[in-house]
Amino acid sequence: MAADVSVSQTRAASGTSLLALLAAVTAVGAITLNIYLPARPAVQAYFHTTTGSTGLTISLAGLAFACGLLAYGPFSDRYGRRPAIMVGLALFIAGTTVSLCAISMPMLIAGRILQALGSSAGVTVGRAVVRDRWPPKDIARNLAYLTMVVAVANALAPSLGGLLTEVFHWRAVFAALLVASLCVMTWAALCLPETLPSSHPDTRRVSTSRTLINLLQQPSYRGYALQTAIVYATFMVFAAYMPYVMTSCMGGTPTTYGLCYLFIPAGYFSGNYAIARLSTHYGLVRLFTAGTVIQCVAALVALLFALLHYWHPIAVFGPWMFLALGQGLILPNVTAAAVSENPGAAGTASGLLGFIQQVVAAGAVQAMSGVPTNTPLPIAWLVAVATTIAMIDALYSRRGSASLIPVQS
Repeated sequence: MAADVSVSQTRAASGTSLLALLAAVTAVGAITLNIYLPARPAVQAYFHTTTGSTGLTISLAGLAFACGLLAYGPFSDRYGRRPAIMVGLALFIAGTTVSLCAISMPMLIAGRILQALGSSAGVTVGRAVVRDRWPPKDIARNLAYLTMVVAVANALAPSLGGLLTEVFHWRAVFAALLVASLCVMTWAALCLPETLPSSHPDTRRVSTSRTLINLLQQPSYRGYALQTAIVYATFMVFAAYMPYVMTSCMGGTPTTYGLCYLFIPAGYFSGNYAIARLSTHYGLVRLFTAGTVIQCVAALVALLFALLHYWHPIAVFGPWMFLALGQGLILPNVTAAAVSENPGAAGTASGLLGFIQQVVAAGAVQAMSGVPTNTPLPIAWLVAVATTIAMIDALYSRRGSASLIPVQS
């Protein structure tokens, strides 16, 4: 009996350590964009360049990140999770070093592209490692823990980036990322195990294109993709255009926006925490369905406030806090379902899901580029329609996402 307890405790400790390592790998890459944003004006002034030129450090990095999401999944399915993460960290360190030492805008852009290619490994392969390491009933909970860490890191990153830029120099942002990534790579080199199951040897011989086609042909996977794409696209549209809306029609300042923005990660963190603490009692399907309902109701409340011309920051960010809470309930669940349904191609499933998120979000942001920003109505209408579609899919479609999430045993 004592031996059994000891073995159980050892396994729990190793699982906790692995989850902490995965959180570190994911967070270092995830904060790269938000910690850099406050440094953009300083970068523009330093290189005497244009806003469009510094914008390439974001747009091209975003494209590279999307391509990396699609590439690392199949790579990890074929060659292993550990090599994929180590390659990603190496690219991230190389890109951060280039950015730190950049003497021109093209050099900085190149460094940012390498950074993005490296950072996508942790996001994609980290999900697959969770799928490999834990039983189905624990996957959503552990993914929720990962995203909680990322939510907190993203919430703090802009403040840290602004502080480093103001007190030291914009290069201090990349110096901090370099130190952090070197520490994480050392940790991974010493402690990261290979978790790719050896029970799926045939998967390694299937071509990547065939695996991708097989995934897209599954109605269930398309349902997961729909839900995650709506979550990510609505968030990106809000993040891209709400600062302009606040400035033009609410009289807000960047400081006001930064403070109000904290409502969103707080809501998302709460949704993730609910999954981590309540999934065993209420089940994943109930929490997922509740998330789609909360998300939709919050979006409709935000639309109502916009239609009534009640354009106050609290009227915007208050509903969005609850919308983010719903998204925090949705995303870990459908991600867990997507990687669990295809155990032999968990990495590819994770990467394709992330790629679809990025492409749909980029399309949504681009589609909104011509709408007026002196009113929150266009954003409110888009989010209300999208979240209503997500709720209908979850509640009423016979092959909706809610019916496809594995029920915990």
